[in-house]
Amino acid sequence: MTLDEELGEQYRKKGLQAALDNDADLKKKYYGGSAFDFGEGSLNVFGYTLLEGNETGGAIQVFKLNAETFPDSSNVWDSLAEGYLKAGDLKKVQQNYEKALSLNPANQSAKDALKKIKESQPK
Repeated sequence: MTLDEELGEQYRKKGLQAALDNDADLKKKYYGGSAFDFGEGSLNVFGYTLLEGNETGGAIQVFKLNAETFPDSSNVWDSLAEGYLKAGDLKKVQQNYEKALSLNPANQSAKDALKKIKESQPK
């Protein structure tokens, strides 16, 4: 079972906080071993699973945790921006896409999203 599958299972059985607590417990127990991949991808997959299931608040929490854990990753900030986009918080969308772009100026997703935001704002 992958980490995102394990977290998803905990989420379905006991809720978001249980899944996040499980993530922390698994890191303590297995980090550095080969049992689970604790890279940014696992939390991102879990976050997108929540986002696709319309659990936007939970997805944002997971994306925030990923951004705290991997602050130098453009991808995690891009994902956090997507969570805020679904929540309708355009200020945070813009902040997080700008952060993603500052870390990786070639991040096309962030460039495109910022362009759309600027075009949609009243002049």
